Amino acid sequence: MARSFLGPMPVQEFLDAFLPKAPTPRPTGIEPFKCTSDKAYESEFVEAAMKANFCPDLEFVNTTQKEDKTFVYATKPDISVIPRHRDGGASPSESDTNWTNVELFIERKTIAEDPFKNPGPTKDRKCVQFLKTGKLPTRSRGQMIAYAGAHFTMQFRAFCFSVCIIGKDMARLLRWDRGGAIVTERFSLVDNWDWLLEFFWRFNYLDASGRGRDTSVVQATPDEVAMAKEIFPGESALHKVAVTDDRDHENRYFLVAMPTEYNISVCGRATRGFKAFDMEKKSMVWLKDSWRIDVEAIPKEYEIYKKLHAKEVPNIPDWHCGGDVEGQKTRTHEFQDSAWRCGKYKIMPHQHYRLVLEVIVGRPLHEYRSTQELCRVVRDALIALGEACKRANILHRDISGGNVLITEDGRGVLIDWDLSKEVKEGSTPRREWRTGTWRFISIALLREKRRKEIHEHCDDLESILWLVTYYALRYQPTVAANFAEFDDTLYAIFDKAAEQDGKVHGGEGKRSYLAGSVLETEDLNECLPPPLAGLLEDLRRIFREALIPNPYMPAESRTKARNSVQNMDAIRAAFEERLLEAGWLENDGAVEPLPLLEKKAKRGRDELEGDDEDAEADDDEVDENGRLLSGASAPKKSRVGGPEGPLRSRSVRPSSLASGSCSGVAS
Repeated sequence: MARSFLGPMPVQEFLDAFLPKAPTPRPTGIEPFKCTSDKAYESEFVEAAMKANFCPDLEFVNTTQKEDKTFVYATKPDISVIPRHRDGGASPSESDTNWTNVELFIERKTIAEDPFKNPGPTKDRKCVQFLKTGKLPTRSRGQMIAYAGAHFTMQFRAFCFSVCIIGKDMARLLRWDRGGAIVTERFSLVDNWDWLLEFFWRFNYLDASGRGRDTSVVQATPDEVAMAKEIFPGESALHKVAVTDDRDHENRYFLVAMPTEYNISVCGRATRGFKAFDMEKKSMVWLKDSWRIDVEAIPKEYEIYKKLHAKEVPNIPDWHCGGDVEGQKTRTHEFQDSAWRCGKYKIMPHQHYRLVLEVIVGRPLHEYRSTQELCRVVRDALIALGEACKRANILHRDISGGNVLITEDGRGVLIDWDLSKEVKEGSTPRREWRTGTWRFISIALLREKRRKEIHEHCDDLESILWLVTYYALRYQPTVAANFAEFDDTLYAIFDKAAEQDGKVHGGEGKRSYLAGSVLETEDLNECLPPPLAGLLEDLRRIFREALIPNPYMPAESRTKARNSVQNMDAIRAAFEERLLEAGWLENDGAVEPLPLLEKKAKRGRDELEGDDEDAEADDDEVDENGRLLSGASAPKKSRVGGPEGPLRSRSVRPSSLASGSCSGVAS
């Protein structure tokens, strides 16, 4: 999320924008804390804060040595601020300081580790890089991102606050939401001590929603839990989620347990998926909780499903209801034109959104049981996006492995239409951002000198090529065994990216693949079933002739080739002809490969575009984006399950999740 920080915001402006004044005057006479020991600084700060009592409802706890192992990797912020105990001063237990109970976290860094700069008053702020570079600042920033990610992941939250103490007598305040993070200027805890006191005093008197908790989610009562015992056997703690239906603006309520799909990033859509119990219809459904990009060009996903079903588009899930969560919009983007802001990256607004769909019992794409099944499933997804464009004039714009599911009977369903767009005649809007998953975006949209500014149907069709190619090659060990430095080749084709003048570009590896200069056809023929190798070559030829200039191709043939990728017909025909051929294997299902080196992944989309899952390792070893430096692979998202429980293939799952209205631990 390197492009998602805004700063340095003046401290008083920060306080006035995000923390209303407390109803009672702040105590006076509290002197700056005299924390002199480097090793015992946190203990001294906690002791002084509790004695000063400037947060009468909160408790400061030194957690430098208290690892929270309920998260997907162990974390230990320096100081955790939690609801105060009311039982005579008992020491906080280990569960009290887990992320489910934390109200805000405090991290202490040396001056050299300060992740941000303070530009001089004469500098042109648009030309100033706010983020400090170097190993220490980068690691500090990544660690703080990881903590904010844990805070969001383990609770139902719209935003959160944190404090960064720098050295012994300086600090910054931060506010995090799904759009980014606003960081204050660095200020003195001696000359401007009152700012820190005022922050904590105001924070103490905020209600749950003011502190960032999502109050549209509450803990279910025992009677409500009993209603859903057949769907959630053995679950004693459920949460009741309100969904405001756009059709009638009435609330409908659903009971959920742990999410079966989510990632641990801070910014972006932050999608969570829940198997849910419909309290009105007494049935199981799928509840998607996300932060949609709140711009006019991207309609609500519910409206898209409504139009798709009206046009009888096949191979998509059925929908039940959906709508915005009232009052939960990101605010970071509101300040991107402020005079104090450094840099000029655009911050997108996001709106909290919920959608209820039918439950699809099945598997994620990377669990295909044969390559023939893989191709059949991708063919079904192709039909869905092709018919959506043909019948409803809707583009999907985010074809990826996570958005294609395999049903129980081995067919494909295309989901996640939240970045889709209705194509209207005569509309030619310019894109201010790319939509889609980097690995599968078309060459024309990735190139440094872009050939187009609008995502079109042909770009979705090209994404189908990259989808089936990636999953066929990446999850077949015979391919890796047949090519030297296969991981490097795969990275160059699908993940490599570069940044210039603040813009990210790529696609050269994909051009090389289409041209046949890497992963040559005759070599693929040696390690893949003949129908699959033939299909990959058919698709490579179709897009090579359409996209790669050939001076020897007659003009009429060139026009025909380009027209062939304007609709799905030629691509669908290639799939269907090859699927009918003999020679498919029955037991060549996906084999999970060894992870690509983390250093490669972070050079590509994950670092430059941001918003991806983190990996599992020690929290002290994190990079710019809060990603772990251990070389572990990122946990994969999984999608719904059957009646026996959620499918969790390589998913990550918290041991507990706190509701928006509860300050205690939801076990």
